Amino acid sequence: MGKQPQASTPLLLGLPEGGLRKFLVNTVPIFDDASTVRGALVSFHDVTDLDRANSSLRDANSELELSRFQILEKNQELETTNTSLQVEMNERKKAQAEREELHQQLVQASRQAGMADVASSVLHNVGNVLTSINVSTDILLKTLKKPLVGDVCRIASMFHEHQDNLQAFLTQDTKGKQIPSYLGMVAESLSGSHQTIQSELDSLVKKVDHIKQVIMSQQDIAHAGNVREAMSAEDLMEQALMMGMPEPEKYGIRIVREYVPVPTIMTDRHHVLQILVNVISNAKNAMVEYPAPSHCLTVRIALPPDNKESVRFEVTDTGGGIKAEHLPRLFAQGFTTRKAGHGLGLHSAAISAKNLGGALQAQSAGEGRGATFMLELPLDMVEAAAA
Repeated sequence: MGKQPQASTPLLLGLPEGGLRKFLVNTVPIFDDASTVRGALVSFHDVTDLDRANSSLRDANSELELSRFQILEKNQELETTNTSLQVEMNERKKAQAEREELHQQLVQASRQAGMADVASSVLHNVGNVLTSINVSTDILLKTLKKPLVGDVCRIASMFHEHQDNLQAFLTQDTKGKQIPSYLGMVAESLSGSHQTIQSELDSLVKKVDHIKQVIMSQQDIAHAGNVREAMSAEDLMEQALMMGMPEPEKYGIRIVREYVPVPTIMTDRHHVLQILVNVISNAKNAMVEYPAPSHCLTVRIALPPDNKESVRFEVTDTGGGIKAEHLPRLFAQGFTTRKAGHGLGLHSAAISAKNLGGALQAQSAGEGRGATFMLELPLDMVEAAAA
């Protein structure tokens, strides 16, 4: 060695049982009177545990920094979500305002037409859809009333109170340790709420569009629809279920779907929806008014065995059924068996079916044995229409 002392020289020592120990070696030369090196004083310092502690401390600091970054990121996401929720709320208010405007247009149209029966029919069909709109509105209100924003504000307040010792608060305090996982739960809940609101708003847009079309088509109900578009029979039935049977579980009604693949057809979507929504709404009322341990609504789509050029939509309920003497009069204007009925819904639906080139029929085995309504429409396929 030289004449200069050597300090903190690392030395790794392998142990017989495995593993390593780390030492820091300090060396000081020993001189004689002639300044000749005669020996050295060597000291060994075992720093294995200290190195491990330092490494753990560095890892902990890295984790804390990552946690701080994640918290900031979650706060940003929460702010973005809150902004989105406000936008969605404004859209809901806009949809409500548009609904009120449409109602005013409806009243004005009926007044100008001067036909009380047409006005009543319009209100009947629009009312079916408004019921579903009210359900969607309630879902939006319940979703927006969830107290998550208040929880986030309380967490922000806790961060503010402990801003001088945030690291210790998040790692040692009982409440602080729970914050990162809770923020994850809040973010997940807000994400679910956002998806629910978006879905309901999309549904509201479709329902409001249907109301517009009902208003326009009912003003000239004696003529066939003039807006034909390519439609999936299954999509038509599902849209009608959404409008005519919102929240079936609320009424204890089970939905059974029996769909046979049929070609895409060319038809007037809103006239078909008017018919199916009327029939499904009547089926719901028949089951709600008829006490039973359970109820089932079965919807079918098939090709009639006796008419391969048509597509058949069937709606079967387990309600109170129809008396044999009432069947011939079922589609007559003004005829109804319900105390709150006006006898316009099925009459209007039958006329619309005829104008579409089809027919609406009903079957029932009698009182207490349910009923089946069948809508048959011409199978005007897309390829044929294009030719």
